Amino acid sequence: MLTGVRIANPHLRGIKSRTKAYQFLYDYFLWLVNLVKFFSPHSVVDTTQVGKAMINSALKGYPKNIIAPKDIIILAK
Repeated sequence: MLTGVRIANPHLRGIKSRTKAYQFLYDYFLWLVNLVKFFSPHSVVDTTQVGKAMINSALKGYPKNIIAPKDIIILAK
């Protein structure tokens, strides 16, 4: 069990990037992602949703060949 781990970003679940430039982007520009998600909630997905959507589409199938972010959100449920 990890102790002393600070979860500053619920989207990343406490994961820190080894690349300083990426970590800078995560730390300082997440507000922009949240702003886009606020105004257009069906246009932003995270990697957890993409993973669940991949599994569900493989197991259950999906009628579309090209899957948009809105479809990923539907498949992730």
